[in-house]
Amino acid sequence: MKAIFLSLIAVLIVTTANPVAADSKKEKGTYQIVKATENRLWRLNTRTGEISVCLLDGEQLVCTSSANAIEVPKQTYEERLAEKKRQTEEQNMRREEQRRKDLAFLDRVIEAVRSLVNASMEKEATK
Repeated sequence: MKAIFLSLIAVLIVTTANPVAADSKKEKGTYQIVKATENRLWRLNTRTGEISVCLLDGEQLVCTSSANAIEVPKQTYEERLAEKKRQTEEQNMRREEQRRKDLAFLDRVIEAVRSLVNASMEKEATK
C-alpha cells in the first residue's frame, strides 16, 4: 500500500512538474503536490489557488478541496449561539407543552376509571 502511494505521488509529480512537458507547452503544471504525512498530501491548483487535502484510502486517492472554505459565513458566531439557544428554548417549550397534554390525558383516563369503579361499586351495593 505504501509503495502504491509513493508511486502515485511520483507519477503526479512527474506529470504535473515535468520540465520537458512544461517547456513544450510553455506553461507550468496545474498542480503542485506536497507530501504532508505517510498517507496524506496537499494538492495546490496553481491556476485557481484551490488547495486540496488528499488521503490514500486503500488504492484510491480521496481529496477534499478548500473551495467552500473561502465563503464568508452568513452569521457571526454570536448570532449562531443565539440561534442555537433560541432553538433549544423552543424545543424545551414544545416538550413542556407535550408533557402538559400527556398529563391532562392521564388525568382524564384516571377520572374515567374512577367513575367506572364507582359505578361498579354502586351497582354491587344495590344488589
